[in-house]
Amino acid sequence: MSNIERKDLSGAYCDTDWLTLHHKVKKENRQQMIDDLNLSEDDLVLDSGCGPGLWTKMLLTKVFNVVGFDINQDALKVAQKSLNFKDQDRVNFDFGNIGHLTYSNDTFDLTFDANTCMYLAEPLKGIKELKRVTKKEGRVVIKCMDYSSTVIWSINQKLWLKLMYELSIRNPEVTKNSYIDCVFASKVISLMLEAGLKDMKVKSYDISFIAPLTQDQKSYLQIIFNNYLNKSKEFLLVNEYEKLKLAFDPESKSNILNNPDFYYRTVEYVITGVK
Repeated sequence: MSNIERKDLSGAYCDTDWLTLHHKVKKENRQQMIDDLNLSEDDLVLDSGCGPGLWTKMLLTKVFNVVGFDINQDALKVAQKSLNFKDQDRVNFDFGNIGHLTYSNDTFDLTFDANTCMYLAEPLKGIKELKRVTKKEGRVVIKCMDYSSTVIWSINQKLWLKLMYELSIRNPEVTKNSYIDCVFASKVISLMLEAGLKDMKVKSYDISFIAPLTQDQKSYLQIIFNNYLNKSKEFLLVNEYEKLKLAFDPESKSNILNNPDFYYRTVEYVITGVK
């Protein structure tokens, strides 16, 4: 596997069920991101790392034709099956690697990458490929996150800040089968400029959940918290880890997701460059 392919992030984050849940709880925010692209109906759009086609279907509300690619064949099958019959002729789903795209130069009016480049050990190569297949004066759009912007209330703030700090200094996360840059958003502008893009624009979107939470919101956050908990073993003190475990334990009365003062906030970014 090439080191610029998107790799699985410790299991759940590249799982179709997880991606669908993630999309569901942020659907309104994501629709706003697509609305703000100000696409024309005749724009040809590339959905980079399309996975099960969740963003693809949103793009289809704005343009007539979309091409999506991913390295996960199973996700592509899900994407194809999820299309309405009337939309099947409007989309092509291809197996592809962002580092070695098979599309011709200057093909797309807009290339859209949502949370793919942050999983690349060499994101610049991927961004250069997106630029190559984008038409002159077309746009390359990268939707990304910076986990350091995450705020949670109803938890010991000293412990939470220590957790965020420790995770940030261990960034990027590299294992045998995974790679993720948790503060990727802060690097995107410089990478896009290095790739030769111009006229950079950044738009931020506040993603927040406040008690009482829906069951989908709880399920989504529980997966995130479990991931934090698994990572924290290596650097928290034993008593700190136990406090965190209790706060995130769904069977505990101390689970923060059930607290009436619970609040979660993070920021996601849409960064655009022109070829």
